[in-house]
Amino acid sequence: GGYNWKRVIEDVASEGQTIFEKPDRSNQGHDTIFFGESVTGHLWRSTDKGVTWDSLKATVGQPSLCTIVIDPSSSETYLAGAAGGAICRTTDGGKSWDTTHPSEPSGNADVPRIQFDPKTPLRVWATVFYYPNESLLRSDDGGKTWQTRTSPPDEWAFDLDPSNPNRLWMGRFSGLHIAQQHFDQSTDGGATWTDEGLDSVVDIWVIKYDSASGRLAVATSSGVYMAEVGKSSVAVPATVIAGVYPNPAAHTITINSDANKFQIIDLLGRTVWTHGMGRASLNIASWPNGVYSLLEQRGHETKISRFVINH
Repeated sequence: GGYNWKRVIEDVASEGQTIFEKPDRSNQGHDTIFFGESVTGHLWRSTDKGVTWDSLKATVGQPSLCTIVIDPSSSETYLAGAAGGAICRTTDGGKSWDTTHPSEPSGNADVPRIQFDPKTPLRVWATVFYYPNESLLRSDDGGKTWQTRTSPPDEWAFDLDPSNPNRLWMGRFSGLHIAQQHFDQSTDGGATWTDEGLDSVVDIWVIKYDSASGRLAVATSSGVYMAEVGKSSVAVPATVIAGVYPNPAAHTITINSDANKFQIIDLLGRTVWTHGMGRASLNIASWPNGVYSLLEQRGHETKISRFVINH
């Protein structure tokens, strides 16, 4: 259940950000799992729930793979989100890919979430995050074309109610505008949005709704928050001290933490800076604009937070 781990793929070229399950229409269990390497976009497949893996002759063809989903109506159709805001589609199990949503002009983008609507199989939602803009995309033809929809600012995480897909939730990458609300709900299919709390929480990464229990889980840099949808507020605001400031930054950043070691990684997974214990100030005037990750290591524990450079 997570207490012990063993390595099952020895020769992965880059760290992975995606594991997803192939829908099982025979209700015999989810045996097939796919894993995507972040930097290379290379795909791996396991048909025994992750015990053994085969390397597929397939790469998405875009840098920094962010997420992959499989079309529930077609076992050979996948959608992949990558750096730059690109969304790619394959209909032959990953052998060939078409880019159906181009990279954003700035190139400093991410596609953290793509999700099919279980009630309307051809409808797909995707969040595209890039500073200083963001967008919520919707496709009504299975990911072939995309339209921009109404979205609150700085959105990252996304989920929908499978029993009522007009109910949507979005969570913000709150480091950009820490004074604003960071969690929003729509009950009309994304036409309008309302603030649902978590006003002081930093960085909402994952939202998951369990329709069986009616409970909503929101995973953040401040911990996991739970709520019963329609019965109580999402969470009591939490006080969080950010490790990097200012955020966004233009010339210098200050890191204030009691970690033993710091490491900064860019959007392509490259280590751009390391530092030992204690407070640090860093000149970042020559660094490219974009989203960066700060890894704070305390023994065996690692905390990850993100910040933006915008000159």
